[in-house]
Amino acid sequence: MKPLKQFVVLFLAITFTVTLLVENSSSAFVSKISRAEAYERFHDVLHPLQHEALPRKNFAEIRRRSGELFTRGRAIVKLGVGQAPKRNRAEFAKALSKFSRALAAFRTDARSGSDSKLEKAFSDVHDLYEELDALVAEGANHLRSTNGHGCLSCRNGSARN
Repeated sequence: MKPLKQFVVLFLAITFTVTLLVENSSSAFVSKISRAEAYERFHDVLHPLQHEALPRKNFAEIRRRSGELFTRGRAIVKLGVGQAPKRNRAEFAKALSKFSRALAAFRTDARSGSDSKLEKAFSDVHDLYEELDALVAEGANHLRSTNGHGCLSCRNGSARN
């Protein structure tokens, strides 16, 4: 009986330690990702939805990719205000808060809202993302530039898929 008890205690200790390491490494990953990388990853999902799925009213595709968009949006929110250009941090904090609320509404509407609610929620996320991106670009040598169709985040004027 004693060896079994020792095994259980050792197993629980190892499991607890591994769990802590995994949690810390995943949060460290999020904190080590640069703002530009987080925005780029979000945009990689956002762009085809905005410029292909939404014009075609393909709400099934928007719903299908909503989890990925939400997760990548949360990564932007988790970066916080710290890396924002100092001259517009207050404005950036306000925009980031609005973006976070819009993401939550989008997630809800993607799961159970009507197509019209989803369209509004998705458009809000897109517009607020563009606002955040513009605020970052103001103080960071313009990470991205406009491309002629109003999508500030598309690089070099070309639509990426």
